[in-house]
Amino acid sequence: MKNINKFINELSENYKEYFSREDIKNILEINSVIEDSPISPGKKLVIEYLSFTGEKDSGDIINFKKEFNKGVNIVIADNLKGKSTILKVIKASLTGDFKTIKADVEKWINSVVLGFCINDKHYTISINRKARFKGSLYNINWKRFEANSYENVDIIFKEIDNKLYKYEIEKFFFNQFSYYSLKWTQKSSAKNKNELLEAGASWKTYYKTIYLESKDSSSFYGGQNQKLFQMLLGLENTYFINRLVVKKELLQFNLSKQKEYQNSILEKNNNDKKYIITRLDEIQLELEKIEQENERDSVLELKIKCNDNLQYINENNRNILELNRDLKQLESEFRILEINSESNKIAKRRLLKEINKNKRLLIDLNEYIEIGQFFSNLEIQCCPSCDSKIDNTKKKSGVCPLCHEHVDKIESNKDNYIDKIKNIEELLSRLNNEVELIDDILKALAKKLDELSGTRISIQEKIKNLEANNIDVEIDTRNIYKQIKNIDTTDKYSNYKKNQLIEERAILRYKMDNLFEDDSKDDYLKMNAELELLSKTIEFLEKMRYEKSKDILNELKTIMLNEIHQFGLLSITDVNIDSKFNISYIQNGIPIKFDSISEGEQLRVKLAFYLSIIQMDIEKNIGRHTRFLVIDSPNKEEGDSRYLEGLKDILLNIDRRYKENLQIIIATASRGLENILKHQSVYGEGEYLF
Repeated sequence: MKNINKFINELSENYKEYFSREDIKNILEINSVIEDSPISPGKKLVIEYLSFTGEKDSGDIINFKKEFNKGVNIVIADNLKGKSTILKVIKASLTGDFKTIKADVEKWINSVVLGFCINDKHYTISINRKARFKGSLYNINWKRFEANSYENVDIIFKEIDNKLYKYEIEKFFFNQFSYYSLKWTQKSSAKNKNELLEAGASWKTYYKTIYLESKDSSSFYGGQNQKLFQMLLGLENTYFINRLVVKKELLQFNLSKQKEYQNSILEKNNNDKKYIITRLDEIQLELEKIEQENERDSVLELKIKCNDNLQYINENNRNILELNRDLKQLESEFRILEINSESNKIAKRRLLKEINKNKRLLIDLNEYIEIGQFFSNLEIQCCPSCDSKIDNTKKKSGVCPLCHEHVDKIESNKDNYIDKIKNIEELLSRLNNEVELIDDILKALAKKLDELSGTRISIQEKIKNLEANNIDVEIDTRNIYKQIKNIDTTDKYSNYKKNQLIEERAILRYKMDNLFEDDSKDDYLKMNAELELLSKTIEFLEKMRYEKSKDILNELKTIMLNEIHQFGLLSITDVNIDSKFNISYIQNGIPIKFDSISEGEQLRVKLAFYLSIIQMDIEKNIGRHTRFLVIDSPNKEEGDSRYLEGLKDILLNIDRRYKENLQIIIATASRGLENILKHQSVYGEGEYLF
């Protein structure tokens, strides 16, 4: 943070014309930065059990059950027999996205139970899709769930809407593995809408670092460039850089739109100016001709007065123009403050919604405890079934006279709810603090808006008074024209024509005075300065991140190159990772990118990358990978025997070294991988998995 503060001081000096030091801190959003760390949370995800039921179109009943183990698990079966479906049901359970399953198969599945653990903590997912979607996450292992022994367990969440399930399961895994949503910008998909929108990585996005398919081998990062890589490594300042890059791209887009608008206004003004100048010259010539033909001493005084009036009007018009420029600049500031205020109001509403939700939950939990306390203290005199008198001596000894359970079991359940209440109260405290912070910001914005509103009213009043004066003088001028017209009726036509020309000239001069080229030049320059500031900060942070992470990246490159060679790709002799996390390779002495690697080699390189990331997590305590990998058809498009042998060696090596620290589930049709691993499920030729 010391380096950041020093850099901000430099920015303050370089951009003091536009921003104060506090302005720069606000632009960079220093106070809302998440501190990234490459140190691993030390957690691993292990699938323990999968079962799902349903009914095929043929009427055949589906009742699939399978247990999984730590280390490497392999499922061998012919193609199109259900291997991929098993893997996709796991994905659907962990993310809530059932659309990943083939449509004709997806409709067969009615219910799913998935047991998994994170380190030594066991969880069970239960999903029912028969009537309407119901999804729950239980704080118990799958064996207890399957035995229906979960009446009093703590349910982490229970949702009856698929979107809410996706939200809750994402929140759960983000919290477990220290993930957050890295952002990017994208064009609006709405027709005829030129807007740049902000999008963010979801748990489903990050799941692409877990689930590797042969058909997806050409996409190295899973479709979101370097975002997945950055999250997996968790290097310092990643969140900070990501926030600033998105902000920069949005600012660039808005500047481009503003420039287009300014150019269109400028072009129109230039065209209008050309016409007005030409027409004013024509009017002057016509007026001179009339004066030469019909000038009289009797109207000289009136003409002088008329000219004075016109000068007065022109002076007022110049003042009005200046005030309008000030008003436009003020309106621009007003709009910016309103937008800022609205964004904070939206954030506040979101926080209040979350507060209300947790308050309701807190009330429910307290009521539950109170009701439980009431019934636990209630002394039952007679049996509700036979009306016989109850012996309460057992209760005094710690045993319930009705169910014969030990009373301390009930009390332990109460403690669980008390702990949950404490957690919710702490969350509410944090949320309320955030609301208070936003309220302070809103108050400051409201004060500034009030000040600007007062200034705006003052300017508008001045403009109104000047325009009213102009009207009075214009009426007087028209009366003068009438007097001149009546002096000599013989020149009625010429005087009428002259008055028309003078009126037209006055109108054109007024229009000319109100044409301006670029009132928002200062705002544009300030926005450009902000864009420069963001670009320099991003460059500084990326360089600092890269310098601090060189050892980590070098270690990763070494491991990755070794894994690539294990797969038989000896033609790749080096791996390079630049400061922006672009990965390139030296193959046969030529630098190439991932998409230039042959299709048959891409899956090997991608698999080597993720295996290396997992090894970094396990061996070096670096990164945030779940240490869980699903590989679907790793040799589907391969005919290279060296690759198959390399895959065998790697799987055996990983299973031997990291058995207790990771899990890999592989589905393949290659019977060449049979009997190399302890945990295998081999199906006969033509046999379906379900």
